[in-house]
Amino acid sequence: MPCKFSDAFFNIYQEGRIVYIESTCGNISCLAEQLEIGGVEEEGDGICRVAPGVKKKEEAVTLLKRLGVPETKIAVENEPLQLEVESGFSGRRVLVCPVCGSTEIVVANVAGLMPTLYRCLRCGYIGRIVLEVELPAGSKDGSG
Repeated sequence: MPCKFSDAFFNIYQEGRIVYIESTCGNISCLAEQLEIGGVEEEGDGICRVAPGVKKKEEAVTLLKRLGVPETKIAVENEPLQLEVESGFSGRRVLVCPVCGSTEIVVANVAGLMPTLYRCLRCGYIGRIVLEVELPAGSKDGSG
């Protein structure tokens, strides 16, 4: 049964003509076991490295992906391939009245050369300035 990688990063780098993969010693031992290679070197502070026998860093990336390592856990020369970002926002935006905070905003003029004019149905505000607010994830709507 293949061993399981921890959540630590794998960093791929090159020294001379040799491509190395470094990570926690547990991850590198697991990698060496799955690839059936030896030569695990301890770097210190729980970090180890191994030369997987590839000629290019891109080949090492492909190798790690094939073994199930997500791109968010792979770095090349200490630069992550893909960042994992959780914003907590839904991506939905609503217009909010700057006077009363209502989201009952309508466009009050016809599009043309002038900037958009907005009108609040709750307090009667008319103006060109409204707030655009991104809704938190899980919110139902912008009515307020």
